[in-house]
Amino acid sequence: MVQASWVRLPYVGSGVAVVLLAVAFAVLKIQAMDFTQDIRPGELAHEAGGDSIWRHPVLLAGAVGIFVYVGAEVSIGSFLVNYFALPQIADFTEKTAAKYVSLYWGGAMVGRFVGSWLLTKVKTSTVLSSAAVVACGLVAISILTHGHTAMWAILAVGLFNSVMFPSIFTVGLSGLGALTSKGSSLMVAAIVGGALIPLAEGHLAQGMNLFAQGAAACGQSGQRERAGEALRRMKVLSPTDTTVLLRLGELYLELGRLHESEQELRGASTDWEHGEKK
Repeated sequence: MVQASWVRLPYVGSGVAVVLLAVAFAVLKIQAMDFTQDIRPGELAHEAGGDSIWRHPVLLAGAVGIFVYVGAEVSIGSFLVNYFALPQIADFTEKTAAKYVSLYWGGAMVGRFVGSWLLTKVKTSTVLSSAAVVACGLVAISILTHGHTAMWAILAVGLFNSVMFPSIFTVGLSGLGALTSKGSSLMVAAIVGGALIPLAEGHLAQGMNLFAQGAAACGQSGQRERAGEALRRMKVLSPTDTTVLLRLGELYLELGRLHESEQELRGASTDWEHGEKK
């Protein structure tokens, strides 16, 4: 507990400093700086026709994209150690898993350099859409498979995530003209997704763990119907988890529901065989 409090203090201090800085900027009257007006003509002029950033759907979509992308990138990186420790994925120790996490962030660095070159040859929107489709596909592969296939698929996401931020930023700000500064401020603010989405994912993971603990407790106390309900909820959240399918099949067998037991055990066997082959 003492060590945890020491780790927490720097973050609390940084948060307080940022809040004080925000208050200072809100209170102080800072004059508009026009020394870069030559490279952004018209941006410091009054908004024509009462235009607003909220009237530009591409910008708003870009802000949502930044929010979700940063959140997803941080979430994946934060939970990889626990993910690789799962028996059906890699069954790594924390020390071994941590070494593989560096490949995720290393891939993001390599992808950023390759992406910088690629963006000089290919249209930004094309690079962005292609990288997004591949990243989503890799996440889907990792969810639907087991073993090292699932592990390497999720690690490869970092490579394709790398071009997201600059590409979304560029596409979102295109055509804003005098609203470019305000639009970029909105895009930067959307980075808060990197704090909120991992928090939500943590609560989801904790909820799944609570379902598992509840199922075990209900099974031990003889409340098999309640244990079955907890396991069914876990199956919805993680439909390919072999452990959940096996426990659910055993529970149905204990309850005399032979047909349902056979279905769950057959599904667990199929998933396990696929994982072994991969």
